[in-house]
Amino acid sequence: MKVLALLLIAAACAHHPNAVEITSSDSTEAEISAQQELLRKAQTENVQVLAPTSFAGAQDFLAKAQDDVKDKDSKKEIYEDLGVSKAYLNEANGLAVARAPQLQEVLTAREEALKAGAQGDSLRKTDTDFMVFTASKDSLKNMSSKDKSALQNSYLNLELVTIKGSKLGEVKKTLDEANAKGAARLIPNAFKDAQSKYRSAEKAVEADRHSDSRTRPVIAAAAASAM
Repeated sequence: MKVLALLLIAAACAHHPNAVEITSSDSTEAEISAQQELLRKAQTENVQVLAPTSFAGAQDFLAKAQDDVKDKDSKKEIYEDLGVSKAYLNEANGLAVARAPQLQEVLTAREEALKAGAQGDSLRKTDTDFMVFTASKDSLKNMSSKDKSALQNSYLNLELVTIKGSKLGEVKKTLDEANAKGAARLIPNAFKDAQSKYRSAEKAVEADRHSDSRTRPVIAAAAASAM
């Protein structure tokens, strides 16, 4: 992820768009805060994965504007960098709107994974795989239906793993700890029964990950058996 991020920033900085003119009478701190909020909003709309090069440019020039403030540079210099950040974000938002329809199935799967609570390295890795295709017009043009299906499945698998961790994580932890303490040898029948109920609960979640009413009883049985 770090390598791709550096490449995106390098690509963005190689030739940046003209700065958006800032005529507001607000303080530079207020303008920077407003831009930070716009970037956060864009992230909730998948802009960072749909137009990663432009989005990276927006982030990079926002950071430069923040450095300008710390270095006590002139308001003109601060607004120049902030204006470029705004221009990049406008560009990223436009690209995201244009690209979203052809990538909707991938985006829907990503949103489901996020809704389930996916985060950390697994999410970053899948996002990186996505951004390899959206980093440029040419790479997106070369993206096949097979590539889209693979990304969609990666996000769906991430969602499933996250849901299983949320619903069955404590049960699995209890069973692992019991096994480490010799449960398979000391209470073989009870431990075997607990493992069986855990596997049943796992299969139930895999079969219908979104139905609490169908999975709750077997999850409860697995939890009770593991205690």
